[in-house]
Amino acid sequence: MSVTAARAGTGLLPAARELHLLPSRWDRPGRWLLSAVVRSKRMGAVSCAITEAADGNRPHTLVRGCRLMGWGVLQDRSPWWMGECAIAYDLELDVAWWKAMEVGPDLGPGLPSVAILAVFDDPATGLRYLTGTSHLPSAVEGDMARKRHTQRVGAYQRAALNYRREVRKARRKHRPDVSAVGADWNLNGLHLWARVYIRSLLPGHRLLWSRKGGTHGPRQIDLFLVWLSKKARRVLRRPVRSRILPKHRHSDHRGVALQLRLRRRRRRILTTTKEKP
Repeated sequence: MSVTAARAGTGLLPAARELHLLPSRWDRPGRWLLSAVVRSKRMGAVSCAITEAADGNRPHTLVRGCRLMGWGVLQDRSPWWMGECAIAYDLELDVAWWKAMEVGPDLGPGLPSVAILAVFDDPATGLRYLTGTSHLPSAVEGDMARKRHTQRVGAYQRAALNYRREVRKARRKHRPDVSAVGADWNLNGLHLWARVYIRSLLPGHRLLWSRKGGTHGPRQIDLFLVWLSKKARRVLRRPVRSRILPKHRHSDHRGVALQLRLRRRRRRILTTTKEKP
């Protein structure tokens, strides 16, 4: 299907594609989580990487609701706690690959840290996206700031390094044009030392943060790391930016939106592409 057919009646591609991080809360109703995904879709998101998605009726409600609005859900439910992280996505995107994985021994209480990664091909832009999220252990920020190596800090660092390894493997194998991986890092990105640590996990990626505002109270702990290929730099306007989303009742966090803005000339070229057999 051509781009024109995919966007029938609009005449132009959207000015931007958005990838969202939606850190959720496990004890809130599934219908609230679904409403947050609906809100993201209205904002222009084509994918939402979600944490704390495994409990109660949340997986069932998410899958059923997304199906009704033309979206799909990537989530591993075997065993149930592997569903901690999920990705909801617009079915306009083609899923090239995805994987949920255990990255660390101790999210707490008694559950491992989990991550999810997915590779999407976007027919509208011709770009391939690698995106995903992880939920890393909490209650480590003070000790890491003071360089105290506790058992929990060790669990955090192992989880972060394992997440990095999985991202690197996915990049080598699937060669995305945009790598936009996030996490509930449980480290405050307003602190220089925390930004240095998170950036060190994926050299070459840019950490997106804001000088004002928080995603969990006053702390910015939900952040994207972003890398663009040469092809993506030709297609997209720069700099690539993120913004903190308004608060929503599905979570005690605020989500984050990554905006991929198309260059005007590229939008004209793509929207006049003729349909191929």
